[in-house]
Amino acid sequence: MNKRTTVFWRYLLLAAWTGSAAIAETPLQPLDSIIEIASKASKARAMEQGYEGVTVSVRALDKRLRLPLCEEPLEALDARSSAVLGPLSTGVRCSGDTPWTIYVRVEVTAVKSVPVLARALPRHARIQAKDLKIVERPLASVPKGILYDAAHIIGMELNRPLDEGATIRASQLRAPKVVKRGDQVTVLSGTAGLTVRSQGKAMEDAIAGERVSVINSVTGVKVEGVAGTDGTVTVP
Repeated sequence: MNKRTTVFWRYLLLAAWTGSAAIAETPLQPLDSIIEIASKASKARAMEQGYEGVTVSVRALDKRLRLPLCEEPLEALDARSSAVLGPLSTGVRCSGDTPWTIYVRVEVTAVKSVPVLARALPRHARIQAKDLKIVERPLASVPKGILYDAAHIIGMELNRPLDEGATIRASQLRAPKVVKRGDQVTVLSGTAGLTVRSQGKAMEDAIAGERVSVINSVTGVKVEGVAGTDGTVTVP
């Protein structure tokens, strides 16, 4: 190898070493900072849609990933779809002098406060406040069509037996009968602040607010009134 060739190879080796050193000294973006932005953005989107108990799990980034350190704060890109729960892809962008964009895979879940039965109840049971308890359930596992507001459940009657821990649908409930055929009921009538009470026999079943026929126990006269929540019948 002549002198000129030796000098040439030394130059190439020096250039390669200098380039490698420069690359090694270039500040890199911490992967944790990218994951943090993706996680916060995904959670915020779900909470903006009214979801509760939102949690986000982020797929780990390849440790071999080398992105230059961003001089500007990282920003999350607008979502590509309207979905905010489930497996999603969240974009994180650097708008610095050396811009870059990376998409991070996330899994977004949420929980919901759900009223369930605190004990098993038979058919025709009227649900009371003590029969319910509120639990947190992953939204993905909550059946569709169930009732979330306990106020819409308490006081209603089951039309089928349900086990402890069961969620409740409107189709499983019915308004309770406050008057049953053959019951002795109090009939309220009168005007101008004067209320007359009498006793009668109900001729049919009725829920609160329904019209029901009653036979006066003394006169035998049939009248029609509206069943009240307390089982009385008011005659206009």
